[in-house]
Amino acid sequence: YEGANCEDFVCINECSGHGSCSQALGRCECSPWFTGEDCGTPLCPSNCSGHGSCVNGECICDSGWSASDCSSHLCPQACSLRGTCQSDGVCICQTGFSGDACQLSTTCEVYDCSGHGTCRFDSGQSLRNASC
Repeated sequence: YEGANCEDFVCINECSGHGSCSQALGRCECSPWFTGEDCGTPLCPSNCSGHGSCVNGECICDSGWSASDCSSHLCPQACSLRGTCQSDGVCICQTGFSGDACQLSTTCEVYDCSGHGTCRFDSGQSLRNASC
């Protein structure tokens, strides 16, 4: 407090430039994205969605998560470049591929028996089970 009769409340660090000093409440009223007694602590978007740590107002995502708020689950092996990664971390595989990371071929299109035969492939099996 300051003033002739200590009637004026003085906020800590002038609310760090991230809020306004409320005489009525006797504390800082922080701007969005800041918190703390002096509004000096930056907040992270969506509190990093529970999948990261907030460091100086920026989310540092846990392994397997991305986006500014750590809300996007990364797909395994980027879907082996044979599918589309959904936000829940599930790969939607292109035709002819399956598996968690679209790593398995489901057709003989990519397996030519090195030019020494014809591929026989049972539906639902991986390329490793194809025979020539």
